[in-house]
Amino acid sequence: MQARDPEVAIAAAFDAGGVEAAVRQSRTGTHTYKAFCEKIVAAGCSGYLVSLLGRRVVYSGRTAEMHVEHFPNK
Repeated sequence: MQARDPEVAIAAAFDAGGVEAAVRQSRTGTHTYKAFCEKIVAAGCSGYLVSLLGRRVVYSGRTAEMHVEHFPNK
């Protein structure tokens, strides 16, 4: 999914629980990357930053709300 995808609107309110639920489902491999992106956008996520060295992903909303997901232990 691309940020300019006109079919997907970013929700006005950021729902960290919705983002977390999409991440948990993604870890089970039960949906596609596109479906994952649609779910986090529906939860108000406007972008995310991945730190491989920091082993985390920071999901952010329109007004700088954030949810941090740490990489699972190996």
